[in-house]
Amino acid sequence: MRDRKRQGRQIIIWHLTPLGQKFIGAVFPKHAKLVKAFMRVLDAREKDSLRRICHKLRKGDVRKFVEEITLEDADDQEA
Repeated sequence: MRDRKRQGRQIIIWHLTPLGQKFIGAVFPKHAKLVKAFMRVLDAREKDSLRRICHKLRKGDVRKFVEEITLEDADDQEA
């Protein structure tokens, strides 16, 4: 069984530390209120457009993005 090559995606489970949980518990509700306040200025059509754009961005290649920003950071350090 161990000699077989795994197929599919690797799954990693992360857990917040108690301090991280406390931080998120304090910050996230305020962040959610701020986002809701910003969204109030958009009409239904604009909200739908934003939803579609965010959905499209989410479909992007995250690995490629991480590689690109990592390369940019390396280039900055060399300069």
